[in-house]
Amino acid sequence: MQKQLKRVFLAFILLQPFLDVYFFYVPPLSTLLSFSISTIIRLILILVVAVMFVISERFSRRDWLIFTYIGALAIYFVLHVWNASHFISVNPNNFHFSLVGEAFYVLRMLVPLFTLFVTNRLDFTESTITKIIQILVGLISGSIVITNLFGFALASYGGGWITGSIFNWFSSAVGGSYYGLASKGFFYFANAISAVEILLTPLILYVVFKRLNWLNGILAFSQLLAMFMLGTKTSTYGFIGMAGLFVIAYLTHTLLLKNVKFEWSHLAIIAALLVVAAGLLPISPNSNRANFDVSVQTTRKENEKQAKIKTLERRLDAQLVGKTTAQRKPILVKYIKKNWSRYSLNKKFVFESYSYKNDPEFWFGVMRWPIAERLNYRQVEQAMLDHVKAYNHNPLDAWFGITYTRMNNIFNLEQDFVSQWYSMGYLGVLLLLMPYVFVGAYGVYAWLRYAAVRQFYVSALLLGVVAMVGASVYSGNVMDFLTDTILLGFFEGVLIAAIRRAKQGRLSA
Repeated sequence: MQKQLKRVFLAFILLQPFLDVYFFYVPPLSTLLSFSISTIIRLILILVVAVMFVISERFSRRDWLIFTYIGALAIYFVLHVWNASHFISVNPNNFHFSLVGEAFYVLRMLVPLFTLFVTNRLDFTESTITKIIQILVGLISGSIVITNLFGFALASYGGGWITGSIFNWFSSAVGGSYYGLASKGFFYFANAISAVEILLTPLILYVVFKRLNWLNGILAFSQLLAMFMLGTKTSTYGFIGMAGLFVIAYLTHTLLLKNVKFEWSHLAIIAALLVVAAGLLPISPNSNRANFDVSVQTTRKENEKQAKIKTLERRLDAQLVGKTTAQRKPILVKYIKKNWSRYSLNKKFVFESYSYKNDPEFWFGVMRWPIAERLNYRQVEQAMLDHVKAYNHNPLDAWFGITYTRMNNIFNLEQDFVSQWYSMGYLGVLLLLMPYVFVGAYGVYAWLRYAAVRQFYVSALLLGVVAMVGASVYSGNVMDFLTDTILLGFFEGVLIAAIRRAKQGRLSA
């Protein structure tokens, strides 16, 4: 039974890139069912894995910690929902809080944690993990590169299809148009795939160093190209940073620990990749984004001057003098409806996320921000959430959150741990996200504490999982996406198993 379990489980892991395809998340597929089709498929498959696991595996006393965790999560969820039921907001529908949606979200967040647990118990060999790494890099990076080369890929930013391939980066006419040139293959979110690529970079480099051949060399080169094609800061600078850290790890094992043979060809591979990266960096979509953003700010400042914003505001202030809050509301609603675009505000924020009709005073305040802050969407997103929390004025929100469904109906903040704090509170973060941090911390501790654990294989795994968790703190749109968290859970499970085998003397350098 365990052989069949391993096959089904690995099939589940390798299926993840296919379930992150963009078309699952837009009509008509996204409207067929109340919940995402890809998520439902994942839940069905993980249920099959769970049944096979229970049948084939024996539980030990240590596994009772799992049941303790489940009990703690159940108590938390009851209190989370109880706190949510007393929520007060300016929104007449209370931001569409849904008990079913909340329960489904928590269940969804448990899938990668269960993946971590199962992976650790199944204890896959290094050769099996090497094949998994090769296949994942081929599926993810390979598809991004191929679709870009043929000019038939989804744009990483702004929606729609790319207007040119990597060959157009060299053309001054379109080189700066990162909206049309940054590509994500057929995947849903560029940030989410970027974090997976961060995870896979030290792993594929390890595979190349372990066995240098044409296949592994092509996969590593594809990894480089794909991360630059994605056009996000996480992916572009992530490859360079991860390659640099990998070189440090390699030199540590060859020169200090002396458990890996030093070969100049290995450094030549990294040097060649970094030379290509250095050549692509100035013309890559991401590098031109900063100049583009500055240009946008300058243009919109000029547009605001031409629109005579100050004159309009003086007239508005004159109308508001001596008015009560109730009397101010219709005046501000009319002004915001007519002038929101002159202030370079995001229409979705103003009309849908946190409607100006319900709280015009908030948006009137945002309109007075400097242009750079108004164009900083993360800052506006966080301001909306802060305002919603302040209106509810409940200290327990810090511990139990305002709920995922409410936050998601306002806007999903692009900073994962902060976003989870708003939606699930400190306790939710502790139960649903911190296990990934704890595993990474345990890996660092074990590497420093036990000489036997200081193997190159463990170091590569540790680099990948720690970097991915770090990417989620910086970029967001990672920990809420199951492809990311399932793969993170899988490789963290591999890491724990590798550390255990190393301590037992069953892991070679």
